[in-house]
Amino acid sequence: MTPEHWDDYVFSLIDLSPSGARRRFRQAIKDEWGSCAYCGHSAGQDGRPLTMTLDHVKPRAFGGSSLRSNLVEIG
Repeated sequence: MTPEHWDDYVFSLIDLSPSGARRRFRQAIKDEWGSCAYCGHSAGQDGRPLTMTLDHVKPRAFGGSSLRSNLVEIG
């Protein structure tokens, strides 16, 4: 299960550096989704590489958070 916030990786001492914890948190979300939340395509589908990134469901500019529940993978 992916923790709700990247700080959980630092506080539980899975990772000692904040940047490493953020990287592990983001990768865990990407691994959990496995495909684009909007179109359903997965990385490498159709024989071409696809760069997958994270997106906020509710944008941060409109009060959205960076918690796991507000992040989806898109490509």
